[in-house]
Amino acid sequence: MEHGDATALLKHFRRQAKLDPGFFHEVEVDVDENIASIFWADGKMRMDYHFFGDSVSFDTTYRTNKEYRPLALFVGFNNHHQLTVFGAALLYDETTATFEWLFNQFLECMGGVSPLSIFTDQAAAIAAGIRSVFPSSFHGLCSWHISQNAVVNLGSLCDSDFLCELSYLMYNVDDEDDFEYNWKRMIDKCFPGKGPLGHSWLQGIYKVREKWSSAWVNSHFGAGMKSTQLSECCNSNLRHYLQSEFSI
Repeated sequence: MEHGDATALLKHFRRQAKLDPGFFHEVEVDVDENIASIFWADGKMRMDYHFFGDSVSFDTTYRTNKEYRPLALFVGFNNHHQLTVFGAALLYDETTATFEWLFNQFLECMGGVSPLSIFTDQAAAIAAGIRSVFPSSFHGLCSWHISQNAVVNLGSLCDSDFLCELSYLMYNVDDEDDFEYNWKRMIDKCFPGKGPLGHSWLQGIYKVREKWSSAWVNSHFGAGMKSTQLSECCNSNLRHYLQSEFSI
């Protein structure tokens, strides 16, 4: 992070801390003592997490600053089912080490209280960070991202019939036996003659089925959250105010 940007941001945070006793921020520095990543949450965010933080959506977005640093957001619902931000960060990169640092700062900020459930995309580095820092939290995978990844990975095989069958597995199966029956039915219908898993991408999502199918997800508290579209909505709104040519 450029020295001038970092200095201005830290000055802003110090001013906020004087105005808001609940303001929390932490920085990660690299080997040259330059600021690599920054996490922050104000008093209202922390209070909202205390009341509404059982289920969290976490996502990152790019193109919000000229350094193309990922902007990470922890968001959820309040008691009126309105979007609530619990914390934010500018990250150096999206490696497991960076996510572990971020999740540890979030945990410290929130008094050591982990969310009951956290929903993310399928990024392996995020999953590893959650296993390390939030081992007791249920990690759910975003249903929207799974559908989008199906389109990318399956190409022409991903037709409306397949998406309908996949959606049924996400939202309508009741238990493991129900899932296995309908999974086999989907494979036989959409990928005839290709074996029990049908396609290499399907093998991957089958292995993590407990993170996205209603057969398992419904047994965990999620406040009606099954995707990171809450985060995507917040990110979309932010892009109206933050542009890639802006400095941090």
